[in-house]
Amino acid sequence: MPWFSRISEKNSSVSLRLRGAIRVFTVKRSVPHGIKSFFFNGPVGRLEALLNQGQPRATHAALVCHPHPLFGGTMHNKVVYHAMKTLHSFGFPVLRFNFRGAGLSEGEHDQGRGEVEDVRTSSCKTAPSPSCSSAAPATSTARRKTSGR
Repeated sequence: MPWFSRISEKNSSVSLRLRGAIRVFTVKRSVPHGIKSFFFNGPVGRLEALLNQGQPRATHAALVCHPHPLFGGTMHNKVVYHAMKTLHSFGFPVLRFNFRGAGLSEGEHDQGRGEVEDVRTSSCKTAPSPSCSSAAPATSTARRKTSGR
């Protein structure tokens, strides 16, 4: 049995059964549809990103990461896409990005060590905090790709 099931959907709410309990969620239908495609500077080069804009007064923001890049994971993965669509339906801005070496992002896969730095850098783009102003420790052994694209 899945951990959730949809019971009903009305004009502005969705009823879901979550682990036996019924929860009603309000869905904001007037979510801006703007999507911004851009690159930002990561620890070892430019990282490719997509930002789905949310409500101007959104209370939360989301950062959705993709599956393992060595097995074909990118920000265009169907699970990542559907997670973005669900979070965006609640009015939240959602940032997806490609880890180093995936898609159009620069760099090479770093066995998870450097990817943590990528997430830290991306989270600062989603929700800046005082810890974002300090430089992340340079523990990565990944190098920039030197081959032309």
